[in-house]
Amino acid sequence: MGNKIQIRFNTEHGLSNLYWRVIVDDKEFLAKSVQLEVSSFSTTDTLADGRIKHHITAIYNELIWNEDSLVVK
Repeated sequence: MGNKIQIRFNTEHGLSNLYWRVIVDDKEFLAKSVQLEVSSFSTTDTLADGRIKHHITAIYNELIWNEDSLVVK
């Protein structure tokens, strides 16, 4: 079927241009831009610490990183 990716706005970006938190396999990465080439949907998820976060979620087959930009296929 593919793998799940979740994307949400990085509220702690400060002066950085890394606007997006990208969650893959419970690991967080930061990205300047994300291009989705797959279908996506919104989800509301509860984190391990109990906080509720809203994500753009997608099932993907391939992630292509070009420095701090991500293409999801």
